[in-house]
Amino acid sequence: MTTTTKITSIIIFLLANLCTVVIIYKQFVFSLIYWQRMASKEGGEKTKSGSGAGDNKEKRRKESILDLSKYLEKSIRVKFAGGREAAGILKGYDPLLNLVLDNTTEFLRDPDDPYKLLDDTRALGLVVCRGTSVVLICPVDGMEAIPNPFITQEG
Repeated sequence: MTTTTKITSIIIFLLANLCTVVIIYKQFVFSLIYWQRMASKEGGEKTKSGSGAGDNKEKRRKESILDLSKYLEKSIRVKFAGGREAAGILKGYDPLLNLVLDNTTEFLRDPDDPYKLLDDTRALGLVVCRGTSVVLICPVDGMEAIPNPFITQEG
């Protein structure tokens, strides 16, 4: 294979790739223009309905479903996916339900039945709980154990 043939094949390869890049770029530009038009239509509808044009520029912050501010500096009990439970003083939280607990104690589980809690506990101290694994949050004050109403009692 001569040098001229090599250079010619490289040029053909580069041109073919360049054509592919141009086509992809054109599709990207057209989709970008489409989405910009759709966004401007939504903005026009908002201005017609009475809200200002500045609403599009402001980013809306996700609000948390729960208002945990009333439990700050109070003892809470948290149940996690997988069966773990912990209790501690709520020091902080965020909209994703990540929790910061202080003086935390974990309630140990029965090795044979992972959903049955034992009377044993272990101290953990300051803990950050990931919000995606939180299943239940309840205050320690005012909480009492009740018998399971779904178990039929034979007598």
